[in-house]
Amino acid sequence: MEKNPPRALRRTRPHSSTWFGHTTIQGTFCDPYYGGNANFAGWDLIGYPGVRISVAAQEQRMGVALKPNHKSAYDDSMFTKRGGGHGH
Repeated sequence: MEKNPPRALRRTRPHSSTWFGHTTIQGTFCDPYYGGNANFAGWDLIGYPGVRISVAAQEQRMGVALKPNHKSAYDDSMFTKRGGGHGH
């Protein structure tokens, strides 16, 4: 490895606390399909109700709390799990 890499590379090294913080956030709030957000804990934490393919008119009103559906986008046949290189 270079002794003095360019500044852009120094900010993205895996041991960087910024990198660790970003990947922790990604894992906490990602779609569970990608391996994080176990039991939808991240989505529950921020009150995200989950992926909705269709939403009724009464559910679109301001202030309406939606019941969490705890589904991955990939649980719907509209999306594919092939490709992407995520090992799934």
